[in-house]
Amino acid sequence: MHHLQIIGLNLIMIKMLMIKNNKNGFTLVEIMVALCIFALIAIPVYMFFSYSAANEIEYHKNVSASKLMESFKNEIKQYSFEESKGFINANNAPPNTKKIYDEIKSKFSDLEMTITPDSVDEKTMSFTLTVTWKSRGGAERKTSSTFVKVK
Repeated sequence: MHHLQIIGLNLIMIKMLMIKNNKNGFTLVEIMVALCIFALIAIPVYMFFSYSAANEIEYHKNVSASKLMESFKNEIKQYSFEESKGFINANNAPPNTKKIYDEIKSKFSDLEMTITPDSVDEKTMSFTLTVTWKSRGGAERKTSSTFVKVK
């Protein structure tokens, strides 16, 4: 019976040692290495998507400016010379152009449109339509076009 007790104690001690040496978790070093590898992969991926999103926004602002210019050009043709004199700023733009501007302004609050009329003579009037916005990095972008209305 004495041998069985010793064997039982030995089995218990062996189990305790096994439990003590059992390493099912991760060490702090392993976790730090894994986080560094994740960061090395995640940061360039994030930068790529961030850069792509900024480029897409810039593209949409360019398209919006072109859309405003095209609308103004087509609309100014429909009005008489005298009616055209009333188009002096973004609030007094032709109706369709004003509608498009308001829609674009609701998407891009930094986009501004200015209309600068200039009487060349009593039979000719020119309008300069300028659209400005902020691009990536805060730089101001501007596009403008001049339209001439003849009496």
